[in-house]
Amino acid sequence: MLIDLQRAVVSRELKPHTAAEVVERSAKLAEAVRAAGGSVIYVHVQINETVQLPADRPARPDGQIPPEASELVPEAVFATATRW
Repeated sequence: MLIDLQRAVVSRELKPHTAAEVVERSAKLAEAVRAAGGSVIYVHVQINETVQLPADRPARPDGQIPPEASELVPEAVFATATRW
């Protein structure tokens, strides 16, 4: 199961690994699981529909969430996925 591969997450500065490293490793992991006959499950959250709770530091200073924020990053999802 792979989570947090949506544009809203991978567009942020991540540590200790960069978003590019996480996406690349996730794609390799998905490929290995599929090659072994397993299934890959992606968690997909509709970010615009989640409850906006008060925070010390909001994710976006303007409070606006772009429509593409919920999209899964294609490099991680579709690199090795079976196309139906």
